Amino acid sequence: MADTPVGPTSTPKSILESKTFWGLVVALAMPTLAKHGVIVDPTGLTGDLSTTIGAALALYGRFSASGPVKLV
Repeated sequence: MADTPVGPTSTPKSILESKTFWGLVVALAMPTLAKHGVIVDPTGLTGDLSTTIGAALALYGRFSASGPVKLV
């Protein structure tokens, strides 16, 4: 008997639709800006929040993923 896929189809979606991708973008935005001399928040709170929220979104996106992504 052949293996039958269970659950959602595995049609690839664009990486721009990926919660994991956007979580990584948010998590890396402030540290990258700071490295290049752009200080958005001198207290560092914004950078800490963006890193925490971005990491949480990336983890959620990874665990809720239902199929592969494509780069374009």
